[in-house]
Amino acid sequence: MMRSLWITLMTLALAASPAYAQTEDEGTEEAPAEGDAPAEETPAEGDEAPADGDEAPADGDEAPAEEAPAEEAPTTEEAPAEEAPAAEEAAAEEAAPAAEEAAAAVEEAAAEDAPAAEEEAAEDDPVVSLVGEAGAVWLAGNTASITANGRVAFGVTRAKNKFALQVGGAYGRSKIEDVWTDTATRIFGDVRYDRFLTDRNSLYVLGGASHDPFAGLLAKIGANFGYSHLLVSTDQHTLTAEGGINYTHDEYTGDPIPDPSSQNFVGARLFASYALDLNGTFGISQSVETLLGGTDNEAARFDGSLAAITGLSANITKILGVKIGFALTYDFVPPEGFKPIDTTTSLTLQATLL
Repeated sequence: MMRSLWITLMTLALAASPAYAQTEDEGTEEAPAEGDAPAEETPAEGDEAPADGDEAPADGDEAPAEEAPAEEAPTTEEAPAEEAPAAEEAAAEEAAPAAEEAAAAVEEAAAEDAPAAEEEAAEDDPVVSLVGEAGAVWLAGNTASITANGRVAFGVTRAKNKFALQVGGAYGRSKIEDVWTDTATRIFGDVRYDRFLTDRNSLYVLGGASHDPFAGLLAKIGANFGYSHLLVSTDQHTLTAEGGINYTHDEYTGDPIPDPSSQNFVGARLFASYALDLNGTFGISQSVETLLGGTDNEAARFDGSLAAITGLSANITKILGVKIGFALTYDFVPPEGFKPIDTTTSLTLQATLL
């Protein structure tokens, strides 16, 4: 009996041990089939029967219940999947300040480039000017005369290029011994092109022609090339100086026609101009030009001229204004029979059309 009890206790201990339970969970060992419990030895004759309460394990007793498996830890494949949204959110938060800084830098660069772009666009837009002047004097009574004068100036400036054109003239008639006679005829015109090297420096080409028979000139044709420099440029004051080379061809007229009847002049051209603008309502301008050089005239190897023009202007409106002008021309060697000085005084109505 003791041997049977011992075998029973060993079986129960083995069944309850952790190693035995793990072996059952992994399935590495098969659990004993029902009815395969260890057989009990038949007690020999004379052995005592088991005491009351000492029950032997009955056939078919079930093995101890299996323990519930513990929760498995997330696998390495599931962990990144759960952490991915958090990582993306963290990356987005880290990238946000950099994106904001980049956007701010782009806006700042655009703001800095905007004035330059606007200035460049403004330079590409042409600036056009058109000014017209007209005046007349009519005398009647003891003296009968009429004189008219006018001038039109047109200009276009675009980027580093400037084109200017002006034409004008004066015409007068007087009644002498009841006969109307021409007493003044002058027509002039010139065209000029400037190529700006900088805002204050430019190269210019200037060509012009005039007709003034009462000054002994049938035709005066000139061509100039030189350099212009803007010395002063403010809202009120403008001062310009120019220097270059001049060529002039003169055709004389008269009764009789002088001999020689023409001459060619090559020399230097010096020019200076000043303008004062008071709030766009009142202005003063003064220019002086001199030509100095030699000629092919045997009677006057050295020749030249001096021209000074003064103007006073007052604006009545943004378009209309009044201008008083005075021009003086001095010819160092005038044609034979003519005076060296000519002056012109004018009062004109000025219109700034563009």
